Amino acid sequence: MKLQGLSKAITRFPLTVIFLLMATILINITIYKEEDYYIQIITCMIGVVLCSCLQIICERFFYKSVFRILLLCSGVIITVIYYMFVRSFLVLSEEMSVRTYVALLALLVGFLWIPSIRARVTFNESFMIAFKSFFHSIFYGGVIFGGVCFLIAATNFLIVSIESRAYLYTLNMVFVLFVPVFFLSLIPIYPINNKKMADKENQREEVIQEANCPKFLEGLISYILIPLIIAYTAILILYILLNITGEFWKNNLLEPLAISYAIIGILLYILSSNIKNKITILFRVIFPKILIPIMIVQIIATFLGLGYVGIIPSRYVMILSGVYFILSGIIMCIVSVRKNGILAGMLIVFLIISIVPPIDVFTISRNSQISILQSVLEENKMLANNTITPNESISNEDKGKIYKSVEYLDRMEYIEEIAWMPKNFNIYHDFKGTFGFHEYGISEDTRKYINVYLNSSKQIDIKGYDSFVHASITSEGELKQEICKVEESGKVYTIYKEKIDKKEYMVLRDNQDEKVISFDCSDIFSRYLSFPEDKSELDMDQAIFTVENEKANIKIIIQNASLEESADQSYYYVDFNILISIF
Repeated sequence: MKLQGLSKAITRFPLTVIFLLMATILINITIYKEEDYYIQIITCMIGVVLCSCLQIICERFFYKSVFRILLLCSGVIITVIYYMFVRSFLVLSEEMSVRTYVALLALLVGFLWIPSIRARVTFNESFMIAFKSFFHSIFYGGVIFGGVCFLIAATNFLIVSIESRAYLYTLNMVFVLFVPVFFLSLIPIYPINNKKMADKENQREEVIQEANCPKFLEGLISYILIPLIIAYTAILILYILLNITGEFWKNNLLEPLAISYAIIGILLYILSSNIKNKITILFRVIFPKILIPIMIVQIIATFLGLGYVGIIPSRYVMILSGVYFILSGIIMCIVSVRKNGILAGMLIVFLIISIVPPIDVFTISRNSQISILQSVLEENKMLANNTITPNESISNEDKGKIYKSVEYLDRMEYIEEIAWMPKNFNIYHDFKGTFGFHEYGISEDTRKYINVYLNSSKQIDIKGYDSFVHASITSEGELKQEICKVEESGKVYTIYKEKIDKKEYMVLRDNQDEKVISFDCSDIFSRYLSFPEDKSELDMDQAIFTVENEKANIKIIIQNASLEESADQSYYYVDFNILISIF
């Protein structure tokens, strides 16, 4: 029956399967050649979701095959147009990537919502079917992947060597090709509008049967998930009440808490819509009424934070999400639970609003940041006649505003659109010369950059040493962090990076964890602090550090090292070879 369902899914969603197959092949080529086909793969994913939605539309509203052909052809044309538009990019910009992902999300929501439009099948039922089918297909995919991996491992161990890439090929073919097709095979054909009533009733009964909530899931929702979100609600309300004054309105801690609460709550509201016990009924009555005031508080907090940073994509999303969740709460309070499809339709509208100019996230954010930058410059008499005049004496707050706006506009590639910004502006090279100060107002005296390297063609003398190891360290990590191990005379020695009395050392320890020898990491950059910032390549003598005692001798040869040090933070990275001789 399962194989028959797969074959039916292939004939039912032919273009979807073709796009999935193309994506699978492209990913396999990427694994084999280690080349980037991201744009082609994401185009195939758009084709997959778009053609799936169009097929559901055909089944729901159009009985004649000619409409199906026309709609599916339009799906291919739209996918090709998208590829023609983005293929000139070496990589998708952040803006284009976000627009693509949001469009994919809108199509996925549409896939769930379309069967319930003007139908006796509710959105709750189509959502439950998709929810069950998703986890059903993931489970089957996981079992198949695990089984195939076991066979590969057994073959590799017992018969013939197999490349490790075989596991990646398997992962790709199972979860990119098999799992989506299996998922589609579990989606029923929903009642068609223009078929006779008897047929529609039969189809509806089949759909209702498919949408039944399993006892396990009913118990999980009713007696575990809903009590957990009730407890989370109490914590969230208590947090708001205890912190309603003071710094509450200045930090953005509430935003992720409130948004995650709303998303989880609405999902549970939909999943529990056909469960009729006391706790789910009580939850569906109370949750919308609590959601509304929480989201109002969240929006107020977000708006108050706009005064300093202006509108950026994250703030725009928080505001738009807050409005959506408030409207959702109102709808859940006044309409029947059977009409939850309104929430899905409204979500599609909000997703489209967020990516379609002129009120999309990027247009609004760009205009806001340009306005803030221009306003700060004009207030400090740094902008006149479309020319920026450097000024180091402005307040640190204004310096911060200028840098944050410039950094965002540069990252999003909007700088070229601003007439009064210098041509070919580079934030790393031209910022101080343009505005008169370093990033965030940090002066040259309190900020230091070091970036040095040893030419890889230089010969390394290893005479007199027993072991040679390549390793690296950074300023991040735990107080005691293992770097590497070496074996000498049957004993295993370990080199750690350790923090002792606020200083960092590389410590060689024996198998009893006794210290053999140590090296002070600060010696590395104390040698290079006097180097000018344009000093990059090291002589061999400048790259070598040695330390010796009665137990061991170690030589550290720096391959490359970088340091960024400011008044309030420091970060370093060192890549090196270490030669060890143990006496």
